[in-house]
Amino acid sequence: MSSANSDGPDAAPNTESPCHDHHDQTVDCSVFYTTKFRLNHNLGYSAMRLKAGVFGVVVCLIATFSGCGSSSGPKRASVSGTVKLDGTPIERGVLSLVPTGDTKGPTAGAEVVNGKYSIAEAGGPVLGQYRVEITASRKTGRTRDEGGMVGKIEETEQYLPAKYNTASELKLEVKAGSNKGDFELTSK
Repeated sequence: MSSANSDGPDAAPNTESPCHDHHDQTVDCSVFYTTKFRLNHNLGYSAMRLKAGVFGVVVCLIATFSGCGSSSGPKRASVSGTVKLDGTPIERGVLSLVPTGDTKGPTAGAEVVNGKYSIAEAGGPVLGQYRVEITASRKTGRTRDEGGMVGKIEETEQYLPAKYNTASELKLEVKAGSNKGDFELTSK
């Protein structure tokens, strides 16, 4: 088929085109061109998907063999323990470990549920010194109108003393391996 006739339905017909019958009469070939375009378009799309898939595999292999995600970064550790207020486990709260001094790394944290928390090594703190901040909220029994689609919501209050959160005096040293951090808080 010549290239002049394969460019679309507006191309000049010739006798090599399937749009001519054996008696040199033109027949409706819109189906031919539409099908040809779809096939070429779909083949191009499939080739792009194949190239993208191969690229993804290559990137994963490079990351795997170049040590990406390996232990070449800062050493991390796991931390777990309990949090009690006046001897009673805190029902729900948040414990955050904020790096202090020479410790360089992100803040790590966990939710406190029924007085227990756990931070896995994979997302845990790097080794070093930390200030521990613990917050816990409870319902006040009051509601406030937020207006609009939100409407009324129950108010909550942070009930732990500031010395355990915004002005925390709690400290924890994180060492290699599993670390234990139990915190006995008082409401006074």
